[in-house]
Amino acid sequence: MRRARAWVPLVVVCVVPGLLVACSGRDTTTPVPTEAAAPFMCDGVPALGVELLTGAPDAEVTQEGQWGSDERNFYCTVTVEQEPGLFRGLTVTEQRVAVSIFGDAATAEEELRATSGQVIDADESGVGAVYGSTEGTLTAAWACGERVLWVEVQGVFDDGRAAEEDLSNLVVSMLPWVCGGQKVPERTVGK
Repeated sequence: MRRARAWVPLVVVCVVPGLLVACSGRDTTTPVPTEAAAPFMCDGVPALGVELLTGAPDAEVTQEGQWGSDERNFYCTVTVEQEPGLFRGLTVTEQRVAVSIFGDAATAEEELRATSGQVIDADESGVGAVYGSTEGTLTAAWACGERVLWVEVQGVFDDGRAAEEDLSNLVVSMLPWVCGGQKVPERTVGK
């Protein structure tokens, strides 16, 4: 007589040494680093931080201008198709405070301190905050002296990552070249 077999579900676990990831390969637990390291998706924009925040290794990237320029603002735009028809975007902008929406350094720092969003904690001079929605546009801004750094992400961030913390950490990782006087690392991805 043949014995009936009990149905046992098959559970697949994906393991990457040192990381907890979903089977899709999306890391949902490693925070975005607060120190930038190569590779760089655009000049001074660390690829790992962008990938963790947007879910991208395969991104469309454009870069214009240069960091610290008074004539031409720096822009790095990253667009990621997560699923057919579902996109996330990230834009890094570095510019003089005078040409930003703030108009001057004192106003920039005052408005960022007064925001209802999360204040960014960093060792560099200046002040910053993360504000907006994880279901639309989330923005982080940091102002120091006559420079301001904006990082804006668009999309729905409901994948288990702490989007506000990720965005804050990405901004902190780029502060050494905005406020700390360090040389901006050159782009190494897609050159």
